[in-house]
This record gives sequence, structure tokens and C-alpha cells, in this order.
Amino acid sequence: MKVTKWLIAFAAGLVLAFLIMIARGIFSAETLSQGLLCACDGFSVSGLLFLCVGGMTWIAGEGAFDMLRYATVKGLHHLIPGKFGDDTETFYDYKTKRQEKKQSSLKKHILLTGAIDLAIGLLLMVFL
Repeated sequence: MKVTKWLIAFAAGLVLAFLIMIARGIFSAETLSQGLLCACDGFSVSGLLFLCVGGMTWIAGEGAFDMLRYATVKGLHHLIPGKFGDDTETFYDYKTKRQEKKQSSLKKHILLTGAIDLAIGLLLMVFL
């Protein structure tokens, strides 16, 4: 299970980097420096995207967006009663319930994939 999510993250990072390289025109590059620039762009963008998604997932799991989620559910409850949450629940009750079922929010495989892709992109930039 643990190895599978790491492999999926690395494969997704490589596929995204390759798609970005194709969009930048790696197969129509006339010189080596143009090809390296396409590869650098692909790995850098893929790495930054994975780092940002992993960081936002970690921040959200730590409870930084709990107030926003609570306010959204409360607003939706007032628009469509009975569909979204309980109207008598206070933010304190909501927050304690969320803390009780809190799981580890650090997605190491996403962050590490982003860091490796970004490192490859930076290494390719050195060779330009």
C-alpha cells in the first residue's frame, strides 16, 4: 500500500513533466539547449505543482481552513435547510469533532515527488 502511493505519485509527476515538455515542443527542438529548456520547464512546473498541492493538503489537514468550511456549511444550511449540517452546532463543537477524527495530513509522497521533480528541473537549468 505504501509503495503503491509513492509509485503513483512519481509516475504522475513524470507523466505531467512529459506532457509539459511536449507542450513546450521538445520534439521540435533544433538545438540541445532548446531541448534542455523544455525538459527544465517540464520538471520545474511539475515539481512546483506537486509541492503546492502537497503543502495545501498539509495546511488544510492541520485545520487552517476549518472556519471557512464551517461558514460554508452554515451558509448552505440556511439556503437549503436540512441538507447541510445541524443548525445548532457551534464552531467549538464542530472544531472538537474535527479534532477527534483528525488523521495525519502530511502527504510525504506528494511533497517528495515535487521536491525531486523541482531538483531535476534545477539541475537541468545548471546545464543550460
